[in-house]
Amino acid sequence: SLRDEAELDKARAQGEELRKEAEKLRAALTAAEKAGEEAARRLKDELSKGADAMSSEMDKMKKRLSESEAALDAAKKALAEQEKKGAAALADKEKQAAAAEKEAERKLAAAEKDREKLAQDVARL
Repeated sequence: SLRDEAELDKARAQGEELRKEAEKLRAALTAAEKAGEEAARRLKDELSKGADAMSSEMDKMKKRLSESEAALDAAKKALAEQEKKGAAALADKEKQAAAAEKEAERKLAAAEKDREKLAQDVARL
């Protein structure tokens, strides 16, 4: 019948419209998936770059720390060497002072002896 034929044509037209709409939705979904994958890839790249930069910065800080520790060790060693030299110089000065004191005591004793001899010579006169 004509009415059935018209209904059938109408249903076909609606089916075709639904098929076209489904294709559009599939295309939009595919585009969204691709965009999501691209965004995820870019984010992963950015995170990787950030991690590399942090790792590089950490390496630089470790190197600076190592250099600072080496400089500190060198300074400690130099200080210990200076203290050792200072102690040796002090000991030498103390030794010289003791020797000078001994020499002064010897000269004083000799002068005392000379004075006594002079006093005896004066007494004889």
